[in-house]
Order: sequence, then structure tokens, then C-alpha cells
Amino acid sequence: MDLKDFHVQVKKVRLRLLKNAPYFGMALIKLARVRVSSIQDTAWTDGRSIVFSEDFIKEITPTQCNFVLLHELYHIILLHVFRLKDRNPFFWNLAADLKVNRILEIDSDFYKEIGIPLDLKKEFGIFELPDIYNVEDFSNDSFL
Repeated sequence: MDLKDFHVQVKKVRLRLLKNAPYFGMALIKLARVRVSSIQDTAWTDGRSIVFSEDFIKEITPTQCNFVLLHELYHIILLHVFRLKDRNPFFWNLAADLKVNRILEIDSDFYKEIGIPLDLKKEFGIFELPDIYNVEDFSNDSFL
């Protein structure tokens, strides 16, 4: 997806949310500034902005863009960045990602109905809790 297509996709998601899920539509407009960065990463939030890497945008499909946009929006709505406090940032982020992904998985039919398909498992290989639990060794440095 090029930058122009990315901005069009973000606008589509905003409009569909405003029409069908006004709370989330307003949150995406009022709480989350969507921007693009040259920093080499995928996407993230600082609690106020949703930031996509330029390189990441080139690699994703519109359906993946929908997922990432909503994923980061949920982090903002649920105040995950501000609730970190003195917790381990890596494990807090992992726990927050699992929570958000589960919410999106539960709500994926609703988003599909309003024209924001997510296809969680197909697009991102979301794991079930037993799969995550069975990771051999969370303390292994290579995992971190």
C-alpha cells in the first residue's frame, strides 16, 4: 500500500466508525492523531498518536491496516500507555497486545458487517492462549 492509499484507508475507517460505532469513530478523531514516521518499526502508540512506519505501510494490505489502526486505538482507549507505571514494559506491552487482540477477535464480525474487515487469524496468526502459554521459556533472553 502506498502512502496515498494508506491515508484513504484511514479516512474510510474513520467514516465507517463514525457512522456505525460513533464512540470509536470519535475516539479515532479526537484522541488519536494518525501519523507516519521513518523510524524502523511497524506501528505503535504513545497514548495520543498512532504511528505507522513508512516501510510497514508499504508491506500491509488494507485489511491489515484496519486491524493495526483499531489495535492501536484500543491501546489508547484502554489507557495502556498511561497504566504502565513501574511494570516491566515488555511484559506489559505483551499483556496489553493479547488483551486488545482478544477484543478485536470477539468483535471481528461486527467490524466486518460495517465494512472494516479484520481477518485476524488469516492476516496476523493470532495465537490462542494455550499456544502462548506453551512457549518454552519466557525467561529465555532470545524471547525478549
